[in-house]
Amino acid sequence: MDRHHAPQRRGRVGRQFALLATVALSLGAVLAIGGSAGASKGADDGVASAALSNTTITSAGPLNNIYLSNQLNCQVDHTGDADHEFFGDVPGACATLIATGGTLYGPSQIPAGGSASPRTTYTEVSQSGVTGSGTAGDPLKVVTVVDAGTSGLRLTETDSYIIGTETYRTDIAIANSGGGSQSFVLYRAGDCFLQNSDEGFGDLLPDGSVGCRASDDGGVTPGARIERWIPITGGSSALEADFDDVWDAIGSQAAFPNTCTCAEYLDNGAGLSWSGSLAPEATATFSHFTVFSPLGVTTPFLTKTAATDTATPGSGDSYTITLNNPTGGDVTVGSVTDHLPAGFVYIADTSSGLTTTNPTVSGQDLTWAGPFTVPAGGTATLTFAVMVATEPGTYTNSVDAAAEGTTVTGTGPTAPVTVSGTTALVLQPRFTG
Repeated sequence: MDRHHAPQRRGRVGRQFALLATVALSLGAVLAIGGSAGASKGADDGVASAALSNTTITSAGPLNNIYLSNQLNCQVDHTGDADHEFFGDVPGACATLIATGGTLYGPSQIPAGGSASPRTTYTEVSQSGVTGSGTAGDPLKVVTVVDAGTSGLRLTETDSYIIGTETYRTDIAIANSGGGSQSFVLYRAGDCFLQNSDEGFGDLLPDGSVGCRASDDGGVTPGARIERWIPITGGSSALEADFDDVWDAIGSQAAFPNTCTCAEYLDNGAGLSWSGSLAPEATATFSHFTVFSPLGVTTPFLTKTAATDTATPGSGDSYTITLNNPTGGDVTVGSVTDHLPAGFVYIADTSSGLTTTNPTVSGQDLTWAGPFTVPAGGTATLTFAVMVATEPGTYTNSVDAAAEGTTVTGTGPTAPVTVSGTTALVLQPRFTG
């Protein structure tokens, strides 16, 4: 089954070497990456000869190393494993790619990722050092910027990690500096090497989360251990399959088909894709979590969507907030706070789902007081209506929540609504309650 992955792997000695290299990087050194553990795969490793540099988020873990290349590769170490969580050594068989105008752009090297082709290497722009203290309010963070050739699309990827969690977050802002609208398909995918094994089962959940699942009995049944991509931005598609089929799907430049070979024990990979179109000078952000959990558990998190992503000035729209609880126990949420964009107004008596009570309004912040119970492994939603701003522009929204005994990961800027057209006479809604 392991028809391409060479057994050349980094063990614990290699892990110690990687940690030493990471310390050097944290002091501002640049580590040049000339190959990968899968070097015997030859041309399958990349599309061109190129030296990659790498910035590493290093901490006590449990994700103790998150390696981020300047061409949007990713690789991760978990304290519970001797090997990396994706196939190959740094720069890693995990990556961000984008297809636009008939061309696929991505890193110059993806271990065993030759089927993601033909592929044009990103033009490197910049990569920050590691910032932040690692707390929920100030995560460890790296910002990497690349251009998709001369297409006019620029990707700004922000990877962030809260120490003590088994999840890290990726936000990818795509900006169009070209003279016309551009369609694209954005991919986040990887070749799983979970629990020191190149083979596993898969899973595809109703919320669009997709990933690989380890086996504790040699491939007879799926185990608890997961490696999973969890979408924050709505509208994503997913795929779990043989690793080469995942890269081949990206090479086709089509959106993922929302399929999973979940019951098959194979050398697998998985990922998410988003399809979209950007007007000139417009920007859109796509976000997700990547989780690595020995018990198949992630901490609670929030997602948010808008009923419509385009609106005329002063017209109505609505938002749906989803509280996701993938843990094994009920979570009690004390409050939910939505940070409305400037110029947006909550329409009274429109709350539904978790509560029908109007929120407390403070400036642009709406706070619904609990307690609200989100069942183990379940979700709960809160929907409300708004009047959008009268000034044209693209507006994003964010949501936070406070819970007892756990941290709820907020959305960050999401659910973009583009207000366009001529400002008309706006009748202010009558508020009650």
